Amino acid sequence: MIGAAMKQSTALKSRERTAQKPLMFLAIAALTAVLAFGLTACGGGKSGGASAGSNASTSSASAPTKKLEPAANTNPIYLEAGSSTDHGKPSGESDMWYVDGDRSKGGLYFENFLPLAPVFVDADGKQLNEYGYPSTVEDNHLIPAEEGEGNFDLIFNDPMTCYDLVSGTWYIRGDYNKELAKIVDTHWTNEDNPKDSFTLKANGTIVWDNKEESTLKTWDVTAIDRVTLLFEDGESGFAYDCFYDDNGKMVRLEGFTGIYNRDDK
Repeated sequence: MIGAAMKQSTALKSRERTAQKPLMFLAIAALTAVLAFGLTACGGGKSGGASAGSNASTSSASAPTKKLEPAANTNPIYLEAGSSTDHGKPSGESDMWYVDGDRSKGGLYFENFLPLAPVFVDADGKQLNEYGYPSTVEDNHLIPAEEGEGNFDLIFNDPMTCYDLVSGTWYIRGDYNKELAKIVDTHWTNEDNPKDSFTLKANGTIVWDNKEESTLKTWDVTAIDRVTLLFEDGESGFAYDCFYDDNGKMVRLEGFTGIYNRDDK
C-alpha cells in the first residue's frame, strides 16, 4: 500500500478541477517497464465507430443500502474519479455518487487527484465545498489530509459504493457487478501491435498471449466506463476509457499504452 501518510498540500486548492490523474504516478519506471514488454505507447484516441461510455448519469445504482454493511474492501488510492466522458454538471467528467443511489438526494463527486479529493453536493446540485478537500489514505479509509479541511471518513465496499463513517451516509455511483459483467473474460488486441494482446479474467488476473511475464498483473473497474490494468503492487497502473458499439457492447479500450480492440476468442 502506498504510504498511509500520503498527503496533498493546500496547493491543491489552486488546481483546476479538470486536472487528470491517469494513474501514471510511477511514470518513468512504468514507461520503462511497459516498453520492455513490448507495449506500444500511444497517446490520444480515435473516434472510430464506437461511442464513449455508457454515461454515469444513467448508471447510478439503486442498490438497497439497508442490506449493505460498511466495509473497507477497496483501497481508494487506485480509484478513478471518472472517464473522459462528460457526465454533466456539477461533476463534469467525474462520476456522481448519489446518496443511497438516489439522484434526488444529492451526493458527492471526486476531483481526480491522488488521493481523490471529495466535493459534496446538495440535492439542488450546489457544491458545498468550492474545491475538493485534500485527502489521505489510512488503512483503506479516505480521510482529510489536514485538520479543518472537511469532515469525512470514507470507506469503499467496492469501486462503486462508499460509506461515510462520520455522517453515516451511503454514496453510490453505479453497480459494480454490472460494470464487471461488461468486460469480464474479454480478449483485447492492440490495434498497432497484434502481439500485444490479453484476456481480462473473471478472477481479476490478466492473461497475456505473447508474454511469459509482465509487470501488469491484475485489473479492476475503477470508475464508470473505466478499467485499470494494475502493476504487482495493486495500487498503480494504466487506466483505459471504455467505448461501445450501437448495441451497447464494449468494443474498445483507449489509454496510455494505445488502443485495444475487442476480439474475443
